[in-house]
Amino acid sequence: MYLCWKENEAPSISEVTGKAVKVAEGQPVEMKCAVTGKHDSIITWYKNGVQITGGRYLIKETGDLVVHKAVLSDSGIYTLCEAVNRYGRVNAEAGIVIVRQKTIIQQPPRDVGVF
Repeated sequence: MYLCWKENEAPSISEVTGKAVKVAEGQPVEMKCAVTGKHDSIITWYKNGVQITGGRYLIKETGDLVVHKAVLSDSGIYTLCEAVNRYGRVNAEAGIVIVRQKTIIQQPPRDVGVF
């Protein structure tokens, strides 16, 4: 949740990611939700219908969501970016995050001789 201070205007969302974002495990990922508006807009993000809070998640002043060091469980549907102030409420579907697992070598290569 982030507060955006401006004056006497309902919030609006001018741009969202709106597509699938692919990221490698351990890398940061950013979802766009450009919020404009005035007077103490509270910006909230939801993943699979559950509010996102704290930890590796950061909601920027602009409304964008940054996930630091993505893990496999960060994959999912980021269903909503919502901005609310006393003049109104607006939300938008944000997009999908696909976190790809790091490549794991299960069997190391073997030396092969040619005869």
